[in-house]
Amino acid sequence: MDKKVRKALLLAFILHTLLIASNFQERTFDSYAHMFFADHYRRAWFSLWEPRWYGGFYVSTYPPLAHQTIALLSLLIGLERSYQLLTLLLLILLPLAIYNFSKIFVSKNAAGYSSLLVVSLPSVLTSIYIFGQFTTIFSLVFLLFSTHYFNMFVKKGGKLNYLISLWFLVASITSHNFTAFFFVPVIFATLLLSLTFKRDLKAIGYLIILFLTAIAISAILLWPFIYHLLSIISGNRQTPIFHGSRTNLFTNLNAFIYFFLLMYGLTILLIPLSITLVMKRREFSTFPLLLFRIILFVLGLGGTTPLPQLLFGHYWELLTYDRFALWASIIFLPLFGLIFEKKQKNMKFFKGYFLITIIFAAIIFNVSIQAQYLPDKVNLEPIIEFLSKDGNWKWRYITLEFGAAQLSRLSMLTNATTLDGFYVHARNDPVLMTSGIETIDGSRYWDNGINVLKYILAHAKEYKIKFVFCASPFYYDILAESNFIMLFSQDNTRDGRLGRVTIWVYKDEVSPLSEDEINLNYNEIGPQELIWGSNPLTLLLAIICFILQQLRRRSIGGGSPSSTTTCSS
Repeated sequence: MDKKVRKALLLAFILHTLLIASNFQERTFDSYAHMFFADHYRRAWFSLWEPRWYGGFYVSTYPPLAHQTIALLSLLIGLERSYQLLTLLLLILLPLAIYNFSKIFVSKNAAGYSSLLVVSLPSVLTSIYIFGQFTTIFSLVFLLFSTHYFNMFVKKGGKLNYLISLWFLVASITSHNFTAFFFVPVIFATLLLSLTFKRDLKAIGYLIILFLTAIAISAILLWPFIYHLLSIISGNRQTPIFHGSRTNLFTNLNAFIYFFLLMYGLTILLIPLSITLVMKRREFSTFPLLLFRIILFVLGLGGTTPLPQLLFGHYWELLTYDRFALWASIIFLPLFGLIFEKKQKNMKFFKGYFLITIIFAAIIFNVSIQAQYLPDKVNLEPIIEFLSKDGNWKWRYITLEFGAAQLSRLSMLTNATTLDGFYVHARNDPVLMTSGIETIDGSRYWDNGINVLKYILAHAKEYKIKFVFCASPFYYDILAESNFIMLFSQDNTRDGRLGRVTIWVYKDEVSPLSEDEINLNYNEIGPQELIWGSNPLTLLLAIICFILQQLRRRSIGGGSPSSTTTCSS
């Protein structure tokens, strides 16, 4: 293994162990939402029905593999520790994945620099430690390893390499829908163009077969998800919800900081250098990287340019664009490696760049620590205790001003159900689907939020909402006007400041939920549930077995060149 890769793996281990040990998941947007899905599989592995959010929804609205992996490990060490450990493993493997991906297009030396650069890549740090996009990184690592094993097949042959590449690709697709729809085709097109420039017709044929086979297998595994997707395409879709990445990043300061500055950092200065270097070298193998890097970069600017609207039509408002910025950074890393290879004798360049990247990583972590974008932390234990006694879990509740992370964590730790949740594409209540708000919990921060909240509170009987947990006095008058009375308040202390959560109860009688409405196994387990619950993890175990078999062959000197089939022309 290249010395630079070993250094990258060591640095990744040290840096991310320190960051992850700080319980970073508490300060991110999405981490607990992913753990909530994992908690569903931990409780009812083969059930697709989850009653605790939105009055009930199907978990098949999100690809299962990443969440099922967390759930499986959680049986040994718990959900939060599983999430931390798997995040650490992914971030340690990422430099190796980048090195292997970069070798397809540049020299091993340049690829080694690429592996070093990804350790403190701003887009990766921001995606994990602020946005909490576990499934995005999970799927990305699998996809990059898929390209590596396909490249090994092209260069050295071996049916096992081809099979591992296929399985990695299917694993990537069954982990994250966004990656499957947008980045997998980009990687496929990049490899296809690169092979076209090399005029390797056999490899092109194998690549097309690999891609089509992976789509076919994934379609079988993800059929319930595809069914949900077809309903969105046919018109049963959410009213678009505001997201900062869809604004003009250069006129919206908040969006500029989170979706441009924190995503690119110093790497923005390397982009013109890499473009100039590629044009001067005139190496056709790197042109596809440059082409798709520019497209992804422009898409990553979201509403700053008209490109998303031109490409995706009216669906562009259903997408978020920070992931395009992440992928743009990833796909340009081989080109960044070329810059460092060219300047490898200039130690001042190295020291200056890495010093600044370390400082920038500290800035990103400091933004995460401050967490000014999140509400004050709430002590959930008394609320969990309240919901678990006297049958209180038999009625629905809503939270106000907890924030999505704490709402998701509360949902994980109780059997009680809520009309709210933090995965809007799973909602099926018409009021919520057309509301234009992300969560009931944060009603006052959305244009239509207070109207929606008042409607829901006015129909508390129909929704079977009996309790409201409120962390802000802003809502007191609204609750009182909606026939709720304060039951008691719970003191919470954070950073020396006294805060409180008030618990409100509906004045009139509210019918409890039926057993079917709160049962995780509401639907009978059929072939669809069995496939959803078993095949993705079987796929993951197969990958591990195939890789171990490959390592075993190498250790005993098996797989001689004469016993393999190469497709290089």
